[in-house]
Amino acid sequence: MSKYLKEDSREHHYEKEMHENHMKELNRINTFRQFANEYKSAIEIKYTADILSHDDFGNAMHYYAEIIKMTNACLIMLENKMISKDYEKFIVLVGNYSCRLEHFAKD
Repeated sequence: MSKYLKEDSREHHYEKEMHENHMKELNRINTFRQFANEYKSAIEIKYTADILSHDDFGNAMHYYAEIIKMTNACLIMLENKMISKDYEKFIVLVGNYSCRLEHFAKD
């Protein structure tokens, strides 16, 4: 009987692999959010110093809001283990928006 209980307590290979993938994706999402927050603060500083135009600031804040919204959706999908094509689309869009934010922050 103890042999079966010991087997049930062990983590199976696929469970370990799923957990590793889950943690990698969670890291990926949090990295995008951290970049977005850093870019947002740089953009706000440039806007208050009148280096960035009002239109560019509005576009940058739109991209920032989209990044936060999409990463929230990705976190929910990841939590519910619903990684699908939509998840991958959101991650690609978050990457594109992050690049656009970087463009506003670096110029």
